[in-house]
Amino acid sequence: MPDLKTTTRSPWKTAALAGMASYLDAAALVTSGIAIGGYYAAPQTTGKATL
Repeated sequence: MPDLKTTTRSPWKTAALAGMASYLDAAALVTSGIAIGGYYAAPQTTGKATL
């Protein structure tokens, strides 16, 4: 008979690790979106003076 302690590893550890991974993934997506959005929203300079 398998030991109950080894077959039911702490589910909160798995949930916490999954939550951290999800949080980091979301932060990376938001950061890259801000960087890309800032690149496209930046005024494009053509070398000419505009009035």
